[in-house]
Amino acid sequence: MTTSQQVQAQLPKSNERLWVSDNGDVLCDNHAGTYLRASIQAKPKAIAHHTPLDTWTAYSLNRPGGLPCEVCVDWSSLVLEGN
Repeated sequence: MTTSQQVQAQLPKSNERLWVSDNGDVLCDNHAGTYLRASIQAKPKAIAHHTPLDTWTAYSLNRPGGLPCEVCVDWSSLVLEGN
């Protein structure tokens, strides 16, 4: 199994969005911090949110080649392909 397939197997099967910050952090709706969650609740259809800590842009979990949530994936369990 490739590393990409291992990551995909760990992701939840849902229609959640991923949020990517200006700093490169990637989180799903469930793992968003307090500021981001409050902003999402205030404007649930927005595709970008500005919080006191970051600016976040929405991406779909179903998007091909998308990034996984940093918290959902157990990075220590991945078996990397050899060089």
